[in-house]
Amino acid sequence: MTISALTSIRARWPHALMLCGLLLLQSLPAVHAAERPTVPTASTNAEAQVMRAIRKNGELTVDLRFETTADTFGGEIIYGNLQPEDWKNQFYVEADGQRWPLSSEGQQKAPAELRLNFSYDRKKNPRVGTWQGKFVAPPATVTEVTLKLPGLAPIPAIPITDR
Repeated sequence: MTISALTSIRARWPHALMLCGLLLLQSLPAVHAAERPTVPTASTNAEAQVMRAIRKNGELTVDLRFETTADTFGGEIIYGNLQPEDWKNQFYVEADGQRWPLSSEGQQKAPAELRLNFSYDRKKNPRVGTWQGKFVAPPATVTEVTLKLPGLAPIPAIPITDR
């Protein structure tokens, strides 16, 4: 190879690296979003997506985001009109045949009704609701749980992040 050929390759190398980096960055959000556990709502016009599950100080906090899958979404009630025993029997995380209910704080902070908002344009505003639950934390040996809420199919394979 000649010196001029090496100089030409050296001059193009940063551009090639930048192009590869841009292509990689475009693919990362799609891959990351696809890895999040997701289930459809009863109407199938929206879906619940687990954003994170963090175990800290004896509690497991699970955050959900609801996004519409319909071009226009008229809203939906996921749950409501709960009885006192429903808080223990219908809100829990489970793994290996064991259940962990909402913590005392979680029972106080969880909304009594989960209603998803209207969205007239999915492209402009796909997010139609959020939910957060605080549960008694499973032991550190449990690294993945299934979430059960009234009005939704169980959401399996939720990875736990320890903090």
